[in-house]
Amino acid sequence: MREAQQGGVELMLLLDAQGKTQAIILSRSSGYPLLDAAALKHARDWRYEREAAGKAPSMSLIRGTVTFKLD
Repeated sequence: MREAQQGGVELMLLLDAQGKTQAIILSRSSGYPLLDAAALKHARDWRYEREAAGKAPSMSLIRGTVTFKLD
């Protein structure tokens, strides 16, 4: 906040069959290394629930975005 940094970070996440993040790729930087690192750290704890009932769970690749905005 002191440095007035804001922006969006786009990530690609590889999820295991239980919806837990197994790998993260930074696909678009915010332009600020501190914000990029914070987004990567935050995304490690994300969990997802499967929507497809009746299908066997499998690995998934999804896109996620973290937005840092000063108000």
